[in-house]
Amino acid sequence: LWRVRGAVVGRAPPFSEPIPFRLIVEPLPEAPKLFDPEIEVPKSKPPDRGEQGLLDWGWRLLWGVAHAAAASNAVVTLRWSPVPGINRFELQIAEDAAFTKLVVTDKVTAVFYRFTPPQARPYYWRVRSIDVKERTGLWSASKTVELGVHAPTLQEPADDARVDIGASVPELTFVVSQPKNTARCEVQLYEEGKPLATLATESGRATFKPAGVARLSWQARCADSAGQWSLWSTSRALEVRLGVPRALPYEGHTPVLFTSPPPQLTLICRRLASAVGYNLSITGDALKKALELQTEAPKAQVIPEQPGMLQWRCRAIDAKGTRTAWSDPQSLAIDAPPPAVPEAVTVVVPPPVSRDAKPPVTPTPPVVEPTPAQKPTIPVRRSPLRVGGALGVFTDFASTGSLHAAFEVGYDLWQPRPSWQLSVVGRLGYYQATIGSAVGPDATQHTVPLTLGAQGHWPFSSVTPVVEVGLVTALMHARLTRSGAAALTRTRVGLGAELGGGVLRDFAGGDLVLMLRVQWLHSSDALFDYDGTGLSPTVEYRLRL
Repeated sequence: LWRVRGAVVGRAPPFSEPIPFRLIVEPLPEAPKLFDPEIEVPKSKPPDRGEQGLLDWGWRLLWGVAHAAAASNAVVTLRWSPVPGINRFELQIAEDAAFTKLVVTDKVTAVFYRFTPPQARPYYWRVRSIDVKERTGLWSASKTVELGVHAPTLQEPADDARVDIGASVPELTFVVSQPKNTARCEVQLYEEGKPLATLATESGRATFKPAGVARLSWQARCADSAGQWSLWSTSRALEVRLGVPRALPYEGHTPVLFTSPPPQLTLICRRLASAVGYNLSITGDALKKALELQTEAPKAQVIPEQPGMLQWRCRAIDAKGTRTAWSDPQSLAIDAPPPAVPEAVTVVVPPPVSRDAKPPVTPTPPVVEPTPAQKPTIPVRRSPLRVGGALGVFTDFASTGSLHAAFEVGYDLWQPRPSWQLSVVGRLGYYQATIGSAVGPDATQHTVPLTLGAQGHWPFSSVTPVVEVGLVTALMHARLTRSGAAALTRTRVGLGAELGGGVLRDFAGGDLVLMLRVQWLHSSDALFDYDGTGLSPTVEYRLRL
């Protein structure tokens, strides 16, 4: 017996349950060598089991060692080599190579065994030796008894294969590996365990077209030219199911405008054979609430509630209520209509009337002033080039504000939507500030900044927000006036950046803008500490050329 326990610091855990073992002090009996089986299909009574000699060997030669007809009265003789010192053997015959389905388990003293197979199928057999001390040796290598026709091997479709139904139900192809010396095979189909169809083939290939969605299983068997059938092969499962329908692009006229009344849109998905219904999921900001519809046809009609985007996807439903996965979505833009343009007015001039004739008196219709919503608006093409000026105040937070004036040139680069604009801007300005010096009193700095940047604006209510960012190159001139001494002057060039925001409104053929900018600008030398950093609110006007 032997047992084991773990090693734990500070305590001794218990031992495991003891297990017996056998100490072998001499070799186990040698395994015998197996010979090929002898298969006989006798027409008369065969010799006795233990009888040997010319008659016995002639019988075997007459009927052949490899005879594979395997009729119900076939007799198989299994032989193996003698082992020195061994006079008993243990034999096993099974239906599988793992010897889990045993047909015969027997102990014999001879070196052969006569066996009548219960079925025409392959069998596996092995032998081991038993010595005088009843010790059993290792099993010999197994051999196969080939009886009857081999069952075919299934090739296609693979086990648990899935076939998708598209616009039509696909035809299924079944392929089996047909054994040698067989003339034909048949494939048996089952639907949920019930026989569905039997397909005959002489080439190992058969086709079948199902009616629709189905869960199938299939197996095959083959027969030789004498009509002897093999056993059925193992079975495989096969599922015929609906594929995922595809959401189709919108087929109507594009672009789609949100008119009054709103348009009615038809959204379509690809039709699948055998589908009994469809789900359509419709989302997007053109709807105030997402929709999920169930229809018999693969399409649905929807009315957008506002300009925006529509997205739709779909899935199919089979007769058992099983739903497929959702398709990839399709999208459609619903655009706002352009501004209304007034219609042309036709003036009818009456024919001339004689001087004596009295003109007819027609009642004057009342004049109805249109409401602001009814007044037509005429879109005006805006020029991309503009020039203007700005006037405001500059403060560096350390001194009182000074006058800030600037001249500006701008050019519109990109207009993704009406009234949305991205422009480049160049601005040349002037302001002054008080800066520190190394000789005591503060000096006056005159600054001429040149700004190159980008500006964007987009419509919002009655005003248009404006955002601006740019790089600043400035010429900074410092002057220090001292009593009784000559003035000290220095001029330097500084680099910085600028960020601004404001609002814009159309005014007198141009743009009236209120802006607030923050500017970072700094430089220094041995005498002055130049500083152009500060805040500048301005009122600007830009004339479009």
